[in-house]
Amino acid sequence: MAHKDLKRYVYANIHTDHFLHNLKLIREYVPQRTHLMLVLKADAYGHGALKLGKLALTHGIYQLGVATFDEAMELREHLTQAKILVLGYTPPSVVDEAIKHDIELCVYDIEMARELNKSAKRQNKQAKIHIKLDTGMNRIGYQCDSKSLNEIHEIAKLSNVFIRGIFTHFASADCDLGYLNLQYERFCAFVSLLPKHEDTLLHCANSASIMNASKTHLDMVRLGIIAYGLKPSFAMDMQGLELKPVMSFRAHIVHIKEVDANECVSYGGTFITHKKTKIATLPVGYADGYMRLLSNKAEVLIRGKRARVIGNICMDQCMVDVSDIEEVKVGDCAVLFGYDDFGNILSVDELAAHIGTINYELICAVSKRVARVYV
Repeated sequence: MAHKDLKRYVYANIHTDHFLHNLKLIREYVPQRTHLMLVLKADAYGHGALKLGKLALTHGIYQLGVATFDEAMELREHLTQAKILVLGYTPPSVVDEAIKHDIELCVYDIEMARELNKSAKRQNKQAKIHIKLDTGMNRIGYQCDSKSLNEIHEIAKLSNVFIRGIFTHFASADCDLGYLNLQYERFCAFVSLLPKHEDTLLHCANSASIMNASKTHLDMVRLGIIAYGLKPSFAMDMQGLELKPVMSFRAHIVHIKEVDANECVSYGGTFITHKKTKIATLPVGYADGYMRLLSNKAEVLIRGKRARVIGNICMDQCMVDVSDIEEVKVGDCAVLFGYDDFGNILSVDELAAHIGTINYELICAVSKRVARVYV
């Protein structure tokens, strides 16, 4: 789709070939006996959960993971046979619907398990659950103690509840292997005391531990940020895997003007021209997820060259200095992050470093009003 066919000259190209390239590399890296779960929470980290979920299920993905029940139901409406796990909290009020639609739930409370059992009995079905263990994240999950052990044994006796998985989540797999090892040892020791079926899946590896802790792969691994071609952290060793970023965030120039020296640009006058300056306006701003904190820091790619963002980023627009870009014109594409049409890349990690955050936040921030174009 050409940008002129869009209602706004702001969009995110989603490179499906890059996505499939990443899945292929990860499948080759992980043992064949280990299943792959694709994490699609937050609309596939801003990339479009339904589109990529459908594609992934035909390219080696065994299970889908989401954060909320609503996310699970959005997928279930179109992916009727997919295995879908809610990795976060699910309120008891939706238990009936979850069982009706075969949504697998994370459980770390016996009362929730009992509610699931009652509902499953009424519907003459099995409630499929994954027991969540807290091994050191100190978020949700059963602590690895005797009280939890007793409760999980009670859950295993419930007639209409099937423990399909037992899992935990690593807190610092990208930066502290010592703590990862501690969590993994806690997990293995506690799991050895738990009731399990032959088909019970043990899973704890997230993107970072997929890459740097192969012993944690177990029965299934959870692909998050690496499926979308990005590193779990700036310093992460990617073990030679050449992942390709899947999203390119773009806007097209809608206006160009030349101004004299000593002119203020944008709200607050945080940038003042020191010479005659050619300014291009882009129809993208912080309401689109191009964060205001990037003002006077970020650069964009136009015609294969970098242009600096000048002045404060507005809600719906921002300005860039294109004085050094020859033949620049209205309609030219500006890449905010990702690949341009000349093979250059402006990394989302670079933008994240400018404002002291992580790549996850920036890709998830790209708002719903930015069209996703699958290429």
